[in-house]
Amino acid sequence: MIIRNVMLILVGVAVVSCGGGSSGGGDQNPAAGSSGSTNSASSSSATDNDTLLNAKVIDGYIQGANVYIDFNWNLQQDEGEPSAIDKGNGDYEFPYENGEFDAISDVSFACARNRIQVAEVPVGATDADLGTVTEAFTMYFVPSSFSNSGLVNISPFTGLFLDVVREVKDRLGLDGISVSDGCGADAEAIASEVIQSIDDFVEELRDRYQVTLADLYDDYIASNDAERRAKAEKIVVFLQAASGLRQALKVQFSDDLPAGYEPFVGLSQASSEQLFGTATEDMEVVEVSVGINFSGDDDADGWAVTNNLHTQGLKVLGNGKILAYDCSFLTAIESCESYEPTYSNILDQLTAYLSYGGHVNGSLIPNVNVTSQYREEKTRSESATQCSFRAYLIFDEVRECAGAGCPDLVEVQEQIMHNIGFEYPADCANRTEPYLHTYNDRKNIWNNRINDRGNSEELFAVQYQLGATSTLFSNPPREFLGSDRSQIDYPTTYQKLKDLFIDTETFQSAQAALKEDEFVAISYTTYGESRVRNERVVYVVRSGDDTTNDCTIYTGAESGWVRASTSMGEAAKELCFEKIQAFTFY
Repeated sequence: MIIRNVMLILVGVAVVSCGGGSSGGGDQNPAAGSSGSTNSASSSSATDNDTLLNAKVIDGYIQGANVYIDFNWNLQQDEGEPSAIDKGNGDYEFPYENGEFDAISDVSFACARNRIQVAEVPVGATDADLGTVTEAFTMYFVPSSFSNSGLVNISPFTGLFLDVVREVKDRLGLDGISVSDGCGADAEAIASEVIQSIDDFVEELRDRYQVTLADLYDDYIASNDAERRAKAEKIVVFLQAASGLRQALKVQFSDDLPAGYEPFVGLSQASSEQLFGTATEDMEVVEVSVGINFSGDDDADGWAVTNNLHTQGLKVLGNGKILAYDCSFLTAIESCESYEPTYSNILDQLTAYLSYGGHVNGSLIPNVNVTSQYREEKTRSESATQCSFRAYLIFDEVRECAGAGCPDLVEVQEQIMHNIGFEYPADCANRTEPYLHTYNDRKNIWNNRINDRGNSEELFAVQYQLGATSTLFSNPPREFLGSDRSQIDYPTTYQKLKDLFIDTETFQSAQAALKEDEFVAISYTTYGESRVRNERVVYVVRSGDDTTNDCTIYTGAESGWVRASTSMGEAAKELCFEKIQAFTFY
């Protein structure tokens, strides 16, 4: 399980994390379904017809591609995600009569049409317009509200939204979805948010360039759209030229990449100016996103490596070189610096990147997954470069629950998160002060239904901010990434974290031990149908007595959590505890 996003806003501290389990009282933000979401789509069984889905692969019509449905949103073909049958003339079919999709639980047409489809075009494939393909490239179909039939067109334009997929997965904190759960609640939540985000972005394209979803997802050959056809051919030239970027990532991560793994390259959303605001013959550069997303096999000690990197805003020339990040498209290309596609040049010249990964071990503690993981971000703007780094040690447990009122899933997580010892690059404008937090999360989830309180998910979370001389948890482990992970006593650390758990009846024991630079917060967060934000209640405990403690209530909004009220002292305790005590521990 990978860390979920966390956003807990209290006493002037904003903490955001990504990775395994439920993570720190956080903003998992599985938002409501959109008008194009699977909530309103047909949910017919895949046994209704002999073809689950049809696809058309288009630059010209392409024969000889490997086409698959990426059910779990990791941009790679996993075992259980079978390839389509090539019917010629760019047509591909996904049959299921012989159990092709048995690895995916509850597979359906509605699910399949709202997942990424990938067309890997190898050397030797045939393009009906251009002949034999001499340099490999990959095209992606990212689902939108326009993908509402049994036929999808995979073209250079339908992969424009890979940045949307990354942003949604990160915001929801969802990664590491298994193939079997590719039609489950988490994968559906990603689909719903991706579709809504694409709809919102295309509204901007329509306003600026008069481009619609129908234009982007159309078979422009069948429509006799010569201009779009020419632009598609030009885009493919850049996708082929970007092979050097993929190779740079393969070299950088060669020790960990699974055999045969190919990094992904797609158009960045920022490339819309070049795609739609420039004449085809004037298109000298496009902006691309490149990255990796994989999990390896267990080593001899039970550790499996994971890596996820997504870069965006790389300006790529037709010769495969990288253009300087500060080169404006209004500037003559020949007057700008360009660089070879090495990994260091990628990091130096991109607009933004998000990287997280580490190691996971399920054999150290019975029924508990241990994750040692980092998360690093960098975003460059005209005014400043923003950076962040966090290290996590996470213990995840899934508990069984039987009886009336039981949720479908009970997740328990203990976690350490810190940024101590990280050296921020010189160009970072926001060099964060050192901090260390711990979390105890208890989450109840009702899949595709709500409980008697109208909630589909309920999260009880305890967050500590610990000082350097804390008596609550003295000398917590901090060096646990990479080879340092072998130095940790995991069972003892796990028990110490569990001992930090408190609730509304026991918080005063922790309060008595808090120092002035420390706090502990107890929160209760609920989500409704389709995982819409309902309410978050946060009670913050400080050293001293209850008069300085406060209660803040947030209500859910489409954009996030909105502060509704704040109170202090005894009134705060009464208000918060009445709500928090509604949580049921299983």
